Parts: sequence; structure tokens; C-alpha cells
Amino acid sequence: MKQHHYVKSNNTLAYEKALIADLAKYSDPNVLGQGNEARVKIVSTEIIARYKALSDKEIAEAKGANAEKRQRSRAIGIAKNYLNYAATADEKERVRADIGRSTH
Repeated sequence: MKQHHYVKSNNTLAYEKALIADLAKYSDPNVLGQGNEARVKIVSTEIIARYKALSDKEIAEAKGANAEKRQRSRAIGIAKNYLNYAATADEKERVRADIGRSTH
């Protein structure tokens, strides 16, 4: 997981790309070998939490009155990807509403 690279560079899209790659990697319960399924679940949960935090942060910034169109577009893209890759059924409605509010 490349969180420290994101913190240093503040490259949101690169961090999102790394999160998506990690989600794909840890979708296989045997990625760490036999008997480590619980560890994979823990890591996968952490990746999803980081992706949620990234999506929420970007949407919150896009809702601001001074947000640029480019920033809003990036935030909407990240939120839509989060919906497709990691959001639970309960979160999907909230994220969709946040996307709608960020376009105004």
C-alpha cells in the first residue's frame, strides 16, 4: 500500500490507482498463502477504509464554493470508482447523494 507516497506527493489519482490495484490483489483470499485468510481480510478492510477516506475527502473539497471544475470532476471520478470497486450497498446511496451535491 502506497499511502506514504500519496502523503508526500499529494497525487490523488496515483494513490487511487494504487488502492484499486491493492483491492484487486487482496480480493484473492489465498494471496498471502494458505492459512492467512484472516490477515487478507484485515488488509482488504484497511484498503477499503483508505479508499473511502480518499473519496470522502475529495467530495468534501469539491463541495466547497471555491472548488474548480477540474477538482469537482476528479472528485466525482474518484467517488464513482469507489462505488464500483469498494462501496457497500449501504454506502452507495450516500455516495451517490454526495456526488449529486458536489455538482452544484
